[in-house]
Amino acid sequence: MQRRHVHMRAMWYGPFLSPVLLVVGFSLLIFGIIILPTPAPGWLCIFVALGILSLVHPPTRRLNIWLAARLDAFYAWYSARHLFTRAFLFTLLLVFMVTVMGSVYHFMAPGHWPYTYA
Repeated sequence: MQRRHVHMRAMWYGPFLSPVLLVVGFSLLIFGIIILPTPAPGWLCIFVALGILSLVHPPTRRLNIWLAARLDAFYAWYSARHLFTRAFLFTLLLVFMVTVMGSVYHFMAPGHWPYTYA
């Protein structure tokens, strides 16, 4: 993919493509950060933005490689745990997610929705 992108940058539209990718990538990154506290897919926007930026921005490429290594290390650590420990950690994650989403619903939902107090 990197070879293909270098070839695209060498073509006549290369000087046009890099700035467009930078603007789109940074815009999507800022949008993802803004919508992160809401139930919208903020993390998805952030990771797609990092993928776009890694095409033209070397520090972002290094960040992506570093994050992928941390994710692989976490998966190796998690898979080495006992089944009970993994189930307990998964349950904690579910409780955390329900708490966050319930709080978002309770404090941000319109007053006429059920289980909210105006």
